Amino acid sequence: MVTIRTPSAVFTVDGGFSGPAPYLKGYQVRFVAAPGNSNYRWQWGDGTPDLIVSSGSGFEATHTFAQQGLFQITLVVTRDYFDVAGGSCSATYTLPGLEIITPLCETQVLSGGQFQLNTRSGAISYVTPNTNCVPPVSFECLSEIVTIPHVIAASATAFTNQLVAAPSPAPSVGTPAANPYLQGQWQTSPQASYSFRTSLTPDPHNYSAGTFNLRAFDWEGSLRNRPSAWLTAAVTERTSPNGEVLQERDPLGVPSTAKFGYGKTGYGTSAQALPYLQAHNAEYEAVLFESFENQYSGTGEDGLLLRNSELQIVADQAHTGSQSALLQASRQLTLQPVPLTPQLNASGLLVKAWVRLAGYTDAQLVDTYANSTVELVPAGANTGFRFPLTSSVRTGEWLLFEARVPMNSPNGARLGDLLTPVLHFSNNGAPNVWVDDVRVQPREAQMTAYVYDPISLRLLASFDDQHFALRYQYNAEGKLIRKQVETEKGLKTLQETQYHTPSTDLVND
Repeated sequence: MVTIRTPSAVFTVDGGFSGPAPYLKGYQVRFVAAPGNSNYRWQWGDGTPDLIVSSGSGFEATHTFAQQGLFQITLVVTRDYFDVAGGSCSATYTLPGLEIITPLCETQVLSGGQFQLNTRSGAISYVTPNTNCVPPVSFECLSEIVTIPHVIAASATAFTNQLVAAPSPAPSVGTPAANPYLQGQWQTSPQASYSFRTSLTPDPHNYSAGTFNLRAFDWEGSLRNRPSAWLTAAVTERTSPNGEVLQERDPLGVPSTAKFGYGKTGYGTSAQALPYLQAHNAEYEAVLFESFENQYSGTGEDGLLLRNSELQIVADQAHTGSQSALLQASRQLTLQPVPLTPQLNASGLLVKAWVRLAGYTDAQLVDTYANSTVELVPAGANTGFRFPLTSSVRTGEWLLFEARVPMNSPNGARLGDLLTPVLHFSNNGAPNVWVDDVRVQPREAQMTAYVYDPISLRLLASFDDQHFALRYQYNAEGKLIRKQVETEKGLKTLQETQYHTPSTDLVND
């Protein structure tokens, strides 16, 4: 007589391995069934393939659930009976309603610490012993909401953990290095700025009308630093060595940029003390302004290479400031390469420059107006595509030349390729061509530029989006006495101030 026992498919969750229920999404759960069967088929109920184990070790199985929910786990076991030809039996068992949840908080911490309440932000933090040099870990999901009443306005700025250092020479051998933190050479790099938006508190009392309750900005927590009422105003993408924001992007993806210069150091570099360019709807590499007021080892303020074969910096003529570029016989000026971006590919580039033509005959002037161009030269090429460089306005002896350059004109140009604009003025035997205050920007951008005195760092001129200058004039004491603006009809004085300083000389009665 042969006795055939039906196999058991009953299984349970290994609590020693998986912990108590409910179980966590993304973590392994181990199941244990009765041993001794020939085949184990585990069906997880979450859409993943079944696990089939044709050996005696299949009574233990682990599975990681990628989603939360209630899952029906089924096990089908088969036992072979070799004393009966082709004999086998199977059994099925279903574990109903295995609950998988998403953890409220999930992080890795060192042992030996303790939980503390941050009274400023309301966050519960896990603090390790000081000997571990590990910063507190905030558990945002376990934190209470901290509000501050009667607030009129609120904004916040987040900074990265990285430090940016102003360039400085390395100390000589044997000289102890100074503490850069005490000297202020190191600053944190800004990451983003935020503004708080919420409804005002309805209150008839004048001392609380127009105010709101503020949810605290917890910069230590990664999940609480952007509650729904905190709106991202701008995200920083580039910073200067001094920590100033050079490029940022608003929530709509529109970039803004600024460039800093002036303040020449003893090592022939710029201290980047003052902003000389600010642009909206433009990226950092797509804008340029050169006033020829400063030279740094053969380059201009904006990194423009001052080639001796093309120009000479002179002080006898200037549109603004005290210097300009006198072009050599080639009558050309090579500007900085500009990378082809989606914005430039769609809208093109705008180039403007103030030019002085001295000693020209009428025929030479007509020829210069008709044949001056901007050449767009691709990287690695000797020649490129030319576009008209025309004069639109004259103010005194200086003419404003302008060119609209389609950046998608070079055949085969791809996004990211460098394209170099080159200004060409007609070489018709005329005496001299001076160029000053050159600007390059995307056609859709709005840009303001500034010129300073390199020594006193006083503001000498500011250029609007049409590239007309507002000039500032000072007396010997450094006081502002006059503001003049350029227009299509010439210079106009906006403001003039005269100062009377009483004499301190003794007068005999």
